Amino acid sequence: PGALTALIICCLVVSVLVFNQLRVIRKTGWLPFYLKWYALGGLALLVLGLLPGLDFRLHHYFAAMLIIPLTAFPTRLSAIYQAFCLGMFLNGAAKFGLDSILQTPEELRRDAPLGSELPTFLTNSTNWNSSGPIFNQILRWQDPPSGLDWDGFSLLVDDVERYVGTATNFSLSGLNATIPHFFRLAFQSQGTSGDFTKAAVWKPSGNWTDPEPGPS
Repeated sequence: PGALTALIICCLVVSVLVFNQLRVIRKTGWLPFYLKWYALGGLALLVLGLLPGLDFRLHHYFAAMLIIPLTAFPTRLSAIYQAFCLGMFLNGAAKFGLDSILQTPEELRRDAPLGSELPTFLTNSTNWNSSGPIFNQILRWQDPPSGLDWDGFSLLVDDVERYVGTATNFSLSGLNATIPHFFRLAFQSQGTSGDFTKAAVWKPSGNWTDPEPGPS
């Protein structure tokens, strides 16, 4: 309930500010000019948004660029709007980069899960030798399921890719035995990795924790 109230108040305040700025633009005689160019810009964005295979993304920096021309008037509120738009532009560019406003679904997915099959560790908490040092241990996992296109594996150790290939085991001989280690595994097809498992964890006490279900 509190969030809804805050949202309604914010919408009302923004509506009042927008209406007031439009009033200022109309009084200066620039409203027809702005309406013409923003209508043409809106049509151009509509055409771009309908291009096949691409999605239109209104990034922070681009939204600031669209709004800031409306603040080019000698009023205190316009100066505040300019500062806000400049801050939004700089924050968006610094945090998210100057990405294109047209992006493919693959670019928008970034590192989100693909929904692909996940490999299975054969090494688990029941067969792990907790009394032996980690540098004498071998990490093992199952072969890819038959009938699928996977031709290898990618293994992340502490979120660094340490192995790529077709083998179903990896020696832990080079790991530091005084710190925890995290292991994630994914299938590969022609050098492209699928989803990684959640992390299996080894702790300096010798305990092994199996990965939780689902992708990372």
